[in-house]
Amino acid sequence: MGFNLIRFLTNPQYRTVRRWYRDGGDQQLRYNYDLKASDLVFDVGAYEGQFAEEIAKRFGSKVEAFEPVAVYAEIARKRTAAFPSVRVHSFGLARASGQSSISIDGLASSRSGKDLKTVIGEFKDVVEVCRDSNEIALMKINIEGDEYEVLPALMDAGLMTRIRELQVQFHLFKPGDKGRYHVIKERLEKTHDLTWRYPFIWENWRLKAAA
Repeated sequence: MGFNLIRFLTNPQYRTVRRWYRDGGDQQLRYNYDLKASDLVFDVGAYEGQFAEEIAKRFGSKVEAFEPVAVYAEIARKRTAAFPSVRVHSFGLARASGQSSISIDGLASSRSGKDLKTVIGEFKDVVEVCRDSNEIALMKINIEGDEYEVLPALMDAGLMTRIRELQVQFHLFKPGDKGRYHVIKERLEKTHDLTWRYPFIWENWRLKAAA
């Protein structure tokens, strides 16, 4: 990633991205967990399966990967075929079950994109999917803005205390997203401790000992 002095001086997000790469975030933080083969990991927004594959390689944990774009789900399924502990689902997790139009833009594919090629994706109620899991050792969420609906749904249902580690990427797509983030942050602080944060890049929350 080349250095741009003007952007560095004027754009806080650019400085955060630079700091993330300087600190080796993708290698040093995103997989730095105490996981066992018996642990359950949810990969919400699996894309092409890179995260699920790496978790399976490093820890052998059971991974439930959710990806609503069928072509990406199939790539993820092939990528993780050598790891029987990984199961890829061709649907996403949302506040409510149903079908929705998704704008296709690689890693940035989302339900909020515009003027791009679109496909219809299947979504299932995140509460219904998570309700049967007593403990999720790690939930990784990268769902291009839908985190502002999925996390409150889990909180409202009282399910956040079942999630030991939460790795999430928050996005700034709409004018009110910073406000929505702070509301979620305040609610998360009741059950989890923030262990590291690169604002609107990645952050991690760990369940409080007494939660």
